[in-house]
Amino acid sequence: MKIKEKWKLRVSEFKQMDSRQKWSYFKTYYLLKCIIALIFLAMVLHFGFDIRQNHREVLASGCLVDVEISPQGVVYLTDDYLSACHKNPKASVSYLSTDNTLSFSSDAPLDQDSYEMALIAQISAGEYSYMILDEQALGYFVESDFYADLGKVLSKEQYHRLEWRLNYQNMQDGKYPVALCLDKTDIAGYLQTDASKAYLVFTNVNQDIAKNRQLVDYLFP
Repeated sequence: MKIKEKWKLRVSEFKQMDSRQKWSYFKTYYLLKCIIALIFLAMVLHFGFDIRQNHREVLASGCLVDVEISPQGVVYLTDDYLSACHKNPKASVSYLSTDNTLSFSSDAPLDQDSYEMALIAQISAGEYSYMILDEQALGYFVESDFYADLGKVLSKEQYHRLEWRLNYQNMQDGKYPVALCLDKTDIAGYLQTDASKAYLVFTNVNQDIAKNRQLVDYLFP
């Protein structure tokens, strides 16, 4: 019997069944196949979504160190930043780590050594292009030597305009500016800490100078 004839016979038999028989027939011949097909479809859709996500341009990726920010502040650094850059959210993204925000406080669940190792591992992997941290954390991580030299990051115009905000530190290869004070900025209003002691730093791993300068212009117009 040909496949077409078999199919017609099954359809005819199915039409003659009552609802209970139809359900039993479906479970026997098709339920498992349908479940497998749905799982496969879900995997394909999820994989496709991951591909689209991973292919989006990352404008900025940051984390907070011993600094808390309001929900509006998160939007300011992510969605609002994309809008300011005239970027399509489907093609570009700005990340800010909040679910796994690291804390430098004394009651943090990790000791300082473990905390430092975790943060440096994330930075070494290129997970963050910038950090917003407080004065204590800024000084503590100097020896880790992952701060970018703002003398090389900022444009000449930015450097002269923001010179009064620069924070200099003695790094392994000399003393140079590594941080910008966030006091008297729009983002300062979203920080739940003293903005005069909150700083922006860029990491020296996989730097994109153009994107860093773009973020600086957004935060310090």
